[in-house]
Amino acid sequence: MVGHDSDKNWAPAISTDMMFLRISNEEQKAKGGNAAVVRDGIGLNSLSGADMETSNVLIEEGILAGNLGDYERAYACIDASLKIKTNIYGAEAMNQDIARALSTMGFVLAAKGDIKGAINRYNEALTAKEGSSYTDLAATMTTIGMLHIKCGEYVNAELWLMKALDSKKNMRGSSPASIAKDLENLGDLKKICKKYKEAEDFYMQSAACYHNNINSVKVQKELSCLMSKLGLVAGAQGDYDLAQEHFESALNMKMDVYEENKENSSDLCNAMNSLGYIYAVRGHIREAIQVYEESINIQCNSAWDENFAKTLTSLGILYIEQHDLRSGQACLENALDVMREIDSERGTKGSFICVIMCNLNLCKNRLKQTKVH
Repeated sequence: MVGHDSDKNWAPAISTDMMFLRISNEEQKAKGGNAAVVRDGIGLNSLSGADMETSNVLIEEGILAGNLGDYERAYACIDASLKIKTNIYGAEAMNQDIARALSTMGFVLAAKGDIKGAINRYNEALTAKEGSSYTDLAATMTTIGMLHIKCGEYVNAELWLMKALDSKKNMRGSSPASIAKDLENLGDLKKICKKYKEAEDFYMQSAACYHNNINSVKVQKELSCLMSKLGLVAGAQGDYDLAQEHFESALNMKMDVYEENKENSSDLCNAMNSLGYIYAVRGHIREAIQVYEESINIQCNSAWDENFAKTLTSLGILYIEQHDLRSGQACLENALDVMREIDSERGTKGSFICVIMCNLNLCKNRLKQTKVH
């Protein structure tokens, strides 16, 4: 049976570190500044004597190219900008302007798949940011930690994520809510390492940080995600009662959050699928079917993707378990159609289509046996 775990382990932290770049770009546009304009024909090979305005334009062009997925162009622009800044400030200079260029380059390298190179650039950016606010430093530390996770270097990842947490704690006027995400990141790391008890402890600490703002919609979203993660680690430890309790809490929160916009919420469907899965594991097949059917009804109104195919497959298998072979066959055939369409667009054949076909063949064989008897 298909499980659903939609955690994103590292991208959000990188996006956080890059956010100020996009804000900067919008500020320049609002002011009518030249830095927001993409200039064709900027010579990347003849930069001697170039001024700071050219350097800033190159940074903005690099950001735009990166947002469009042209990472080679993005890297070339940012590298050229950094060289100009180095010529202007001096080879040993370290300041916020240099740090910004290095962080941007780190982001582009990560997007290209050069994780080691990205880590090096972010480390250099951190050095250049010396004297910056604790929040700014913590964001870069978090990004470095997440990149180490991407490399499978979990000891280094924990070191950097703990540094980020400590930096936030040292910030003047910091509140428990300001470190909630850092605790959650550490929980994610422990979950990846299959240290489920430690993951649970970090998630519980993170949830406690939101206690005073429970009525905020944003906080409810964060808490519902934490409840889902707590359900996953409880299930991984074999405590299905607790897992069900957490998944039910997560779903109730998400139902409140997305009450007016259910048809566009993949987040809500993931919560339903998780609860349906744990119901099925516990042998509560009818309850599982009911939850999966609700998820299908929502997903039918949105884009058909791989998650939709997985939900159809899970529901089809449950129908088969209940000896409703016709309904099971219909679900699996629909799932197969969705995956074939997806694979056709990708130009590849994914492994999940084999899972669907195996279950579909099993269902058809049982139908034949039923007819014989």
